[in-house]
Amino acid sequence: MIDEAVEAGKSTLKINSLIILAITIVILILFAIFGSGSNSSLTGASITGASTGPSVDVASDVIETTTISGFGNLKELDKYDLILNIVKLKGLDRAENKLQFAEKVSKIAVYTDKLNTPKVTKGWKESVECFKGDCTPEYYALVEMVLEEAFGSTADTGVIKSIFSSESKYQFMPALLQHILNLNVYVERDDLIETSKTMVAVNDLVNKVQSTEVTATWNDLVACDLKCPLYDNLLVQLTQIKIQALRE
Repeated sequence: MIDEAVEAGKSTLKINSLIILAITIVILILFAIFGSGSNSSLTGASITGASTGPSVDVASDVIETTTISGFGNLKELDKYDLILNIVKLKGLDRAENKLQFAEKVSKIAVYTDKLNTPKVTKGWKESVECFKGDCTPEYYALVEMVLEEAFGSTADTGVIKSIFSSESKYQFMPALLQHILNLNVYVERDDLIETSKTMVAVNDLVNKVQSTEVTATWNDLVACDLKCPLYDNLLVQLTQIKIQALRE
């Protein structure tokens, strides 16, 4: 009887041990699935790597690439079309070209309303207020605002965009347009140092464009000591080249 009791006790002990082992294995499996999941699983807004690695916030990257300065509502081609219309409007005589003037004003108004960017909206209103006089400073200031808001502030648009986007042709165009605007200002100020530096920068980028028309206009501007009214011509030609490239 004693031997039978001992054997029964051993059997019970084995069963208990097996149950404990089974429970332990289940706990380890659950821990492996759910415990480590916090370090490697997709959790809604972010994807995180190992505990020692960097994390990538997908949600913030998506927001950053689409809402910066309100320009997420406007395609790149439309940004350049906005610049083109501003420069062309500057060269129109309101009395002699009433219909063309109205068309460009309407188009720019649509773009600025869609953007709803305070800085650009303010610059556009200032341009409208000077229609009866010389609006050159206001027009150029508005183009600068568009360049700054549409391109300058989106230079770093997040990891996701940098991985999946391909560099478009004439990626340097915003910088070239800005240099031309700056050159006009430095020439008017008779600032020899800044004029020289900017002139070299424009020349380098114009060579990259590889356009006979643009090169000829630039050479004509240089030939007249940068003082003849060819800045608008350059801005229009370059913007049109970029728009054409985006349409291809």
